[in-house]
Amino acid sequence: MGTLTRMSDDSLGLSPGPALRATLLTEAAIPLCDLVRPLANGYWAAPSPREVLLLDPELQVVSRFPIPEELTYRPSDSDEAIRVDVSPDHKWVVLAGTDCMMVVDPTGHVAWRTTYAPFRDAGGDPVPACAVFSPDSSELWAFVPTLGPSSDDDWVDDAERWVVETSDWHVTAMAETRYRGITDITVHPDRQQLGFAYFNGHEPDGTWTTWHDNAEGAPTQGGWFPLDISADGHRWLGGTWHDIVVGDFTGTTIRLNEDGHWDDWEFTPGACFVSPVHVLVAGRHDNKKYRHLVFSTDTLEPMGYIAYPMPFPDEHDTESARSHSDGTWLTMHIPGYARPDEGRIRRWALAGTTDV
Repeated sequence: MGTLTRMSDDSLGLSPGPALRATLLTEAAIPLCDLVRPLANGYWAAPSPREVLLLDPELQVVSRFPIPEELTYRPSDSDEAIRVDVSPDHKWVVLAGTDCMMVVDPTGHVAWRTTYAPFRDAGGDPVPACAVFSPDSSELWAFVPTLGPSSDDDWVDDAERWVVETSDWHVTAMAETRYRGITDITVHPDRQQLGFAYFNGHEPDGTWTTWHDNAEGAPTQGGWFPLDISADGHRWLGGTWHDIVVGDFTGTTIRLNEDGHWDDWEFTPGACFVSPVHVLVAGRHDNKKYRHLVFSTDTLEPMGYIAYPMPFPDEHDTESARSHSDGTWLTMHIPGYARPDEGRIRRWALAGTTDV
């Protein structure tokens, strides 16, 4: 991404500092109804109302996975949210809803299915479960709500990780997990370490954990919401609405707002490692429009904000970004269920800097 200039101290107030000019690399019209999910080798999973699209690094559709009617996104019901993952060999997609999970191939054939009582958020609303594939596509790791001793018809208090063999779709192991559906599961490049948020009894807390002999290991605490992992696997990125945290897997962390200078800023969960040395964060000051801010990975020193060459059709387009940590990133226009065909994905890189 080149050498960037540190922002002045004025950037902590109304001035966002130097502009970092973005160059549009490619764009695609994609009927989006949710955020794009990064996959291995530069690929992306793009959820549409009735199918999940597999995109190559140039944003071309290379495969389509139909979403069964039971799980199809419905514009009138927010409880119909689903979480998706695509197997590394691109043969399967797993669709995890609030009360049902399915594995589907590009023909629409349902290879595996299970149902469960839903997770619920702090307000009592159902939230979807989650599942991810192993690095070699041989296993599906399904994080399934289960009815524990304190459960009732309105609250599920336990969960298990099920290991499902993709060769015959048999469940070969089950074990307790801290996962409760609060966030997506962020997967380490080695596909062995998983990050997610869970409720610790007082507030949501972030954790990174590994599995050995079908047991969830001792967690490495992180930010409230694990957001990304660097491409080399050495660092994780987490955050809250008013802070961003970078840490390693030995317990060392750096907080952006440790001194309170960023108290007037609000951040979204749409942050990512845009390169090995830079973090891209969606933030806004005093309720102004969101901007994409760039920080040093090593120190979280602010470097500037992204200056795009064109306006976005919706200010929400800058609330999130996705990247494979290769110096490029995606912005997404998600127009809503009424007109998903207006969705658009753009891939960007930095062109340089210009003082403003």
